[in-house]
Amino acid sequence: TYTPTAAGTYTVRVYVKDGAGTTVTKDKAAPVSVSAAALTIGSVTASKSAVPAGTAVTWTVSASGGSGSLQYCFYVFKDGKIAERGSYSTAKTYTYTPATAGTYTVRVYVKDSSGTVVNKDKAAAVSVSAAALTIGTVTASKSSVPAGTPVTWTASASGGSGSLQYCFYVFKDGKIAERGSYGTAKTYTYTPTAAGTYTVRVYVKDGSGTVVNKDKAAAVSVSAAALSIGSVTASKSAVTVGTPVTWTASASGGSGSIQYCFYVFKDGKIAERGSYGTARTYTYTPTAAGTYTVRVYVKDSAGTAVTKDNAAPVTVS
Repeated sequence: TYTPTAAGTYTVRVYVKDGAGTTVTKDKAAPVSVSAAALTIGSVTASKSAVPAGTAVTWTVSASGGSGSLQYCFYVFKDGKIAERGSYSTAKTYTYTPATAGTYTVRVYVKDSSGTVVNKDKAAAVSVSAAALTIGTVTASKSSVPAGTPVTWTASASGGSGSLQYCFYVFKDGKIAERGSYGTAKTYTYTPTAAGTYTVRVYVKDGSGTVVNKDKAAAVSVSAAALSIGSVTASKSAVTVGTPVTWTASASGGSGSIQYCFYVFKDGKIAERGSYGTARTYTYTPTAAGTYTVRVYVKDSAGTAVTKDNAAPVTVS
């Protein structure tokens, strides 16, 4: 008895020997024509039956029969709809990483050298659950800036179910400075107005209402903006002798409180010296005709001082 494993014509050679040692033979006897076994797909298995989204799954097929070498092709389906089409190769395995929750199956095609093709559909189901909602990185556009410079924070998140929404809270030195609201934007821009250390708390919410957050993220060191004098204006541009004139200065930046000092000049020569105070205005009554201007000094709590000269001229007749 013999079991042929491949197609072909099989015969036997028979030897017969008696007790005296005499031997006779008969060759190429009793031919049997053996055809190729039918091409069939045996098992299709998955490396795992249940995984969270983002986990690779490998499907493996076994096939037999047919003629010549075999090739395999895998189609992946999610909830009955095609997710990915493979192509023919000699590999009996196929790896795919589901990105979202659902039930994943494969359709496997097997082709032999004669072109015969068989397939197995809806094979080796894998249940894929939503990956856990997580916040990855939170970054700031700059790590240190002077006050008055916009900073943009960017968050990345993955997992969860459905679309994701983001909400940013900005903190200055651990105290809340601004509350954002939920939206699809992964970025948030805020302009610090004072020196300090700024961080964000990021909330991410998925379609099911699940919320995760990351606190004290992406610290930005904000220094005081440079102390500067903006405008200096006079209450009137032309007056007569004896009419009071008020000059007003504006300044920004620096650290701590700001103080102002005004010097009044008549025709380029000093007429009156003021002293430092918190008042941004200075009133002077001209006693003679001429052109009056002011020199404004501004200093902050750190002792930094700036000045603006020959400002806001007033003609006195």
